[in-house]
Amino acid sequence: MTKFSKVGVFSTLNNLTDISLDPRYAASCGYTERDLDKVFAAELKGLARQEIRAWYDGYNWLGEHVYSPWALLLLFQTRQFKAHWYESSTPAFLAQTLLVRRVGGPALETEYATEELLSRST
Repeated sequence: MTKFSKVGVFSTLNNLTDISLDPRYAASCGYTERDLDKVFAAELKGLARQEIRAWYDGYNWLGEHVYSPWALLLLFQTRQFKAHWYESSTPAFLAQTLLVRRVGGPALETEYATEELLSRST
């Protein structure tokens, strides 16, 4: 959840409750191990669970460990282990932030990264 700046005394945004670090909602933004076993059992056939963990380790916010829904759905669709996480990111946001903060660096628009490079875990 994105945190909002609360502006105005009568703003509707003042009524939001931030649940981003509440353990009760920790698994609301991804698939749990239980979800994989129960909901996606048919999709798991032919895919090694250890390899799923190695590629799509997932994340945890003070609660249950979850996998990125986008990466897993693309894995199930393509049946290929690859850097699906990259396809779900928004590098334009990073580039815009660098511009706004006037952070110098290489000319990113001329750089090229191979799929192999993007797939490396370290």
